[in-house]
Amino acid sequence: MAYPMILTLSFKDMIRKCECRLLQYESVGQNYDTYDILRLKVNRNNIVQSTVSQLSSKTDSDLRKRLYVQFEGEDGIDAGGLSAEFIHLATTAIFSPDFGMFELYEGRFYWFSLNSENDFYYKTLGTLVGIAIYNSIILPI
Repeated sequence: MAYPMILTLSFKDMIRKCECRLLQYESVGQNYDTYDILRLKVNRNNIVQSTVSQLSSKTDSDLRKRLYVQFEGEDGIDAGGLSAEFIHLATTAIFSPDFGMFELYEGRFYWFSLNSENDFYYKTLGTLVGIAIYNSIILPI
């Protein structure tokens, strides 16, 4: 690990996944038999506000747990698909030029909007990116 430039990208990804799992187990404490999860119950129709509301009450330790998502008013067991769908919906909504945080330039690049004054949304986006990385979810950005 002292010379990361000689490691392949797939090996680095494997190390990252192992490190994330180890940190998730450590966040549980000494009881490794119990695998704590980060439970989020979000409203699909108001995904950004619902996400901000849910994440604002979570601690740093909570955010290091495995993600488990439930959409309000829907039955479903999250075996990874609902978490990935949640990340996709939330990041797509936040990056939408209609939301106002980012602007699309030349039809190809997103950049920070000069009109956006909602810093907590940027923090929420950063938190979502971290959660996605921790849970090996590919971001749609």
